[in-house]
Amino acid sequence: YDRTALPDTYQIIGGFTNNWSTADAIPFENVDGVLTAMVPNLNGSFKIIKNRAWDEQWATNWETNAGLEMNVPYTLGAKVDKDPANLMLANPFATYDNAVLTLAPQKNGDMVLTLVSGTFKVMEANWYLPGTKLGWECKEAQQFTPVEGKTNTYELLAPEFNGEFKVVYGNWAIEFGATTDGETANPWKINEEYSCQVKGGNIPAATETTYTDCTITLVVDYENVVVKALIESEVTALEHTTLSEPAT
Repeated sequence: YDRTALPDTYQIIGGFTNNWSTADAIPFENVDGVLTAMVPNLNGSFKIIKNRAWDEQWATNWETNAGLEMNVPYTLGAKVDKDPANLMLANPFATYDNAVLTLAPQKNGDMVLTLVSGTFKVMEANWYLPGTKLGWECKEAQQFTPVEGKTNTYELLAPEFNGEFKVVYGNWAIEFGATTDGETANPWKINEEYSCQVKGGNIPAATETTYTDCTITLVVDYENVVVKALIESEVTALEHTTLSEPAT
């Protein structure tokens, strides 16, 4: 049985397809001569794969680093020396119900993806702060709580905090990380607001100090995709010190 004789197939895969499962990736099917896929709830980040495998994949265009917009053809970045970064919508907080996408392989080898229709709304999800101290998961220990009386403001209390972290919307659907100064990631500092960058790397700490009784506040502008984090503490834990008696 010669599998190489089978025609190639393409699928869209992301958190909306059962957490990046190739088996559940949504196929593009030939509709009147156009490769077309319908995603019931398009949100977060995603990629295009071939034959339900990761050998060939297409996602963010390295040159533009732009997101996908409605009815704007998007030339995808292909896997060459490394995997392309996950593709997101131009507004990463957006979601499209019953999204219809078309995929067009080009003669020059490019692959063009277009979001042709869908019902827009803001994706509803929880905010998390995975990191060195709280653990790199998106569970209750890392989850923010909305602040009563303050719009789009969230709070997380941490008995101790240090090291690197990221800010995550949903179960790793959207990641906000470090802003950069050239190729160097800008560190966070205690009691100073930090503007997070979408798709940024881990946010490093300015010092190795461990801070105690921390209040971590997150303020989000969903329309303009602005996320700011503030880690506050009035007490600094002693590092590498042995106390002769308990201290208050």
